[in-house]
Formats: sequence, structure tokens, C-alpha cells
Amino acid sequence: MLAVSGAAAAAGPKPQTELEHIFYDMGVIGYCGLSSDAASRGFHQQLEALVDRENIDRIQVRDARNRALTMVEWEWDNRGLGGFRGWCRDEGKAAVERFSD
Repeated sequence: MLAVSGAAAAAGPKPQTELEHIFYDMGVIGYCGLSSDAASRGFHQQLEALVDRENIDRIQVRDARNRALTMVEWEWDNRGLGGFRGWCRDEGKAAVERFSD
């Protein structure tokens, strides 16, 4: 049996597409209490630009959103008591910066 370090064992599925990344990052922002008007505007701008550029239909958007938010929920639950602080500090901060640029 292969031994896995604690950090690697805690890692769950990660977004595979740009569309999933957009929804995942906004989900992290929400779970971490980092929501802002600027982040919300950036999220909507990036989402609309990607959907238009890639001609993504609403079913694909819905499915990507569901997959991404399931990943966020799993990650949050997997962190344990207080473990989410580092996640919010690292991934949460990066997500805010992504949408606030």
C-alpha cells in the first residue's frame, strides 16, 4: 500500500476547466467570507467573457457550476476544525485577487 503525506491525503479533486475554476474560486470566496462587490463584478465579467468566447451553453455552465461547488464543499468539509484558515488565506486570497484585478 502506498503511503501518502497528510497534505496530499487532504487534497481532493480540483477544477479541470477554466469554467470550473471560475465557479470554484467564487465558491471559495463565499465559504471564506471574502465576498465583495469588486469580486462579484469580476466573477460575472470573467464568466460572461468565457461563455461568450467559448460559446458555452447553459447546460455546460450549470454542470460546471455543480461540479465546482461540490469540490468547494468537499474541500471545506475535509479541512477539519480550523484547517480552513490556511485554505482561505491561500486559495481565498488568490481568488479575490483574480476577480478584483
